[in-house]
Amino acid sequence: MMKKNIPLVLIFMVVFVDLLGFGLLIPILPTFATKVLKVDEFAVGLTLAVYSLVQFIFNPFFGSLSDKYGRRKIILYTLLLNAIGYLLFSVSTTFLLLILSRIIAGIGGSSIGVAQAYIADVTTKEERSRGMGLIGVAFGLGFVFGPILGGILAEFGYVIVGIVSASFSIIAFLMSLFYLPETREKNLSTSENKRKIFDVKTSLALLKRPSIGVMISLFFIITFSVANIYGTFAL
Repeated sequence: MMKKNIPLVLIFMVVFVDLLGFGLLIPILPTFATKVLKVDEFAVGLTLAVYSLVQFIFNPFFGSLSDKYGRRKIILYTLLLNAIGYLLFSVSTTFLLLILSRIIAGIGGSSIGVAQAYIADVTTKEERSRGMGLIGVAFGLGFVFGPILGGILAEFGYVIVGIVSASFSIIAFLMSLFYLPETREKNLSTSENKRKIFDVKTSLALLKRPSIGVMISLFFIITFSVANIYGTFAL
């Protein structure tokens, strides 16, 4: 039983550590943009929005890639991109460089869907809701402790926050590299993986299903409300 739970524990730790790094930037990003880079509130909103926009674009793409090439590989690549994005933030001296760092980190942050697919691979139908719940717990803990730690580290400088955020992503990368097993290898040569990397028609067909459409709409409303708060509260 313990051996069976190891992949679940590892993916929980990977998501938690990754979200901890993201959460570190939440309280300091608006003040960094306005006080250090001297940009206006619209630019702050753009800085926050571009991260989510890139995630919106790349999440389904990485999900399809993970079906074809394996979950572990995609998780490793996205964690590295996260680390690069955070390191770039730590040396950002212009607004353009800050936006670039958020784009790279946003691409790297598109691994959550792959993590959920990983959970689906290693759990039975009966265990799946508990496994998905672990992702939610990791999310929540990352958002709780990340901003607290970010606020503390900001006292020592914005560069430190970026470096520590990158360090968390590197830790998650190393955990995945050495301990996270692949779950898709046995399926990589099947006809299932000969489909398109990203099928727009299939995605639109899924959205037309009432249950899926309603859930996505509700999630959008909730996320929109939360984003309004964390995007402007520090200002």
